[in-house]
Amino acid sequence: MPTLSDRVHRLHATVRGTQPAVSAERAILITEYRRRRDTGRLPAIARQAGAMAHVLRHRTVRIHAEELLVGSFSAHRVGGELFPELHGVAMLEDLLSFEQRAVNPLQIAPADRRRLLADVVPYWLTRFMALQIRPRRAIPGFLTRQLSPLGYLINETGGISHFVPNYERLLADGMDGLREDAAGRLAAVPPGSDAAAFLRACIDVCGAIIAFGDRYRAEAARLAALESDPVRRAELDLIANVCARVPARPATTLQEALQSILLVQIALNCESLDNSVSPGRLDRLLSPFYLADCKAGRTDPDRALELLGCFAVKLCEIVPVFSRRATQFFGGMFNGQVVVVGGTDRAGADATCELTTLMLQLMRDLHTRQPNWHARVHPCNPPAYRASIAQALAAGAASPAVYNDSEIVPVLTARGITLEDARDYANVGCVEPVAAGRGYMSTDAALVNLPLCLELALNEGRRLGHRRRIGARTPAPAEFGSMGDVLRAFDRQVQHLVQRLLADLRHIERANADVHPTPLTSVMVDGCVQSATDASAGGARYNGSGLQGVGVVDVGDSLAAIESVVFLDGHADLKQVVAACRADFDGCADLRARLRAAPHDGHVEDDLLVWAHSRGAGGLEDSDPSGSIGFARYRGAESPEYLGDGVVEDLGFVRSVELAPNGAILINDTGCELRGETCDQAAKVLWSRLPDLESPAGNGSWSEDHAEQAFLELEVVEPAFLEDLREVFEARVWEAGEVPVRGVCP
Repeated sequence: MPTLSDRVHRLHATVRGTQPAVSAERAILITEYRRRRDTGRLPAIARQAGAMAHVLRHRTVRIHAEELLVGSFSAHRVGGELFPELHGVAMLEDLLSFEQRAVNPLQIAPADRRRLLADVVPYWLTRFMALQIRPRRAIPGFLTRQLSPLGYLINETGGISHFVPNYERLLADGMDGLREDAAGRLAAVPPGSDAAAFLRACIDVCGAIIAFGDRYRAEAARLAALESDPVRRAELDLIANVCARVPARPATTLQEALQSILLVQIALNCESLDNSVSPGRLDRLLSPFYLADCKAGRTDPDRALELLGCFAVKLCEIVPVFSRRATQFFGGMFNGQVVVVGGTDRAGADATCELTTLMLQLMRDLHTRQPNWHARVHPCNPPAYRASIAQALAAGAASPAVYNDSEIVPVLTARGITLEDARDYANVGCVEPVAAGRGYMSTDAALVNLPLCLELALNEGRRLGHRRRIGARTPAPAEFGSMGDVLRAFDRQVQHLVQRLLADLRHIERANADVHPTPLTSVMVDGCVQSATDASAGGARYNGSGLQGVGVVDVGDSLAAIESVVFLDGHADLKQVVAACRADFDGCADLRARLRAAPHDGHVEDDLLVWAHSRGAGGLEDSDPSGSIGFARYRGAESPEYLGDGVVEDLGFVRSVELAPNGAILINDTGCELRGETCDQAAKVLWSRLPDLESPAGNGSWSEDHAEQAFLELEVVEPAFLEDLREVFEARVWEAGEVPVRGVCP
């Protein structure tokens, strides 16, 4: 078994022991560029390309001791940059107290603090993203809701990011090749058009990346000339040679491939929000270079493991700068650079390789904060691969998170992603599967407070203890005669909140496209250069905006407790439960104990938990007849086209949820999607999908393939629909009731 080198452990120890710091360098350079009078007359896309080039040509270039892969995410060994043009001064509210924060303190140099206060804050105070919303009358309300969010928080206010760049093309063609593609496309569009301006910006940022790499070549050569140790001098000479080739030209070795990816990864995190730019399927992308190196005698497993370890440590050097307020919302300062191993290739065959094994060993031997390691699993993957995943987790590693291809690929194809692209998926951020290198899905566009919706549903659209109605007007608790009434009120509150969110989201998405296009991101995502349209305006092959329902399990547990105590056991009525909640259960210890003891621990047979998942985990219905918000929303459309609810995520395994025109959808135990306009039609459609069963009028029985299945798996949006469907099935199909119909969320 290969051994991870002491060099990697020393580099990791240095990074772990370095106090994260706020870097003012990017903010100062961006402000310096934008203050130039000539930039104000440029189209937004040209201005963004110019700013990016200015930053990359003037930011600090530093190579640290023992490094084999070079590049810095900020001016500090460990730290994060500021994006005043995006989040404005919101992330700078702790500017005078970053070091004193009890949780996640950040160092900041006194000179940087003074420069930020004197130059950066005054300039951007009236120019940041949210102030570019049109119409202007929408700005005050938008800012109020974002600075003190209650119902939702729109993350796109600080930029978009959250994508997997097409590093496969970078390694194959280099920035020179990508620049040539943009130049060829430029020749085919009308001069002076928006398309021409966009393509010129793409050409410019490609040149800026090439110059960025050359600056590291020069620094490595300078250090090599001063180095007295012949071993380190040889390493620096090699680094200089590597940076002389990449990222400008195609990579030819494993070290060149990793270096090329690293430099572009740094630049992408500098262009827009430094969050969840995910390298993707590195075992598959890097395997040809590793095999070629081994064949040529340039490397062996030990050397490859060392390079991979150096790459992982470099990704740990970025710590996004969040304000105290933002840190509370997001549970820390998470960066989310996902690296994926395993799974299948585009043809559906096993994609594991020698590098997969090396990366799993790295996860086991080097517990780094980044990258966020994910492992895809598919029935075609060898048992040894699954065993290696288990060994890494059993050894105490927090990684990898495990993702089931058999469930996720059908979800992606149901959203219009081709089968080949779906098989090649990678994840971004925390858990979100996307078409790697081909999509700009904005999977973390906004967070939605689902427990608030339940609170409003139980108090006629008001918060408990408040008089002002902030939600939809729904009946008083005394008028709820069934659990269905509770669920319908909750559904109404969710729809009301989401409609308000959508209005704000549309404002900020237009602002992103209008004033903060991202030409480098567009170069690195398929479809943008071909369509001559920026990624922020819908140029990618696949586009979307994802909403995350927060508090899904809390809502599911609460609904289950209400059903048990109020509607099944009758220990209390709903009015009493609401009164106890309003009093924070003061004097209601017995009722609180009954509610806490109610069955609400997430059993798969719990219909209410399923309902909360289908409504909450990416499944928030938009009452607009165009569909529902969530997983796939096409950017750039005057009237956004919503293509489905998205995914239900539970312990890394995903099941699709999609709305039919009547607001309901069924998903059976194989994951097939079954639509039905009415309960009767849905029952017939579902029946036709089950093998070896008799007609709906008969007494069906399971085939041998379903012998171990305890119940028929359904997921629906409307509880009343589930109840009606159960009646149809049990009356027409399983009169004896041996196979009950239940809502589930495996």
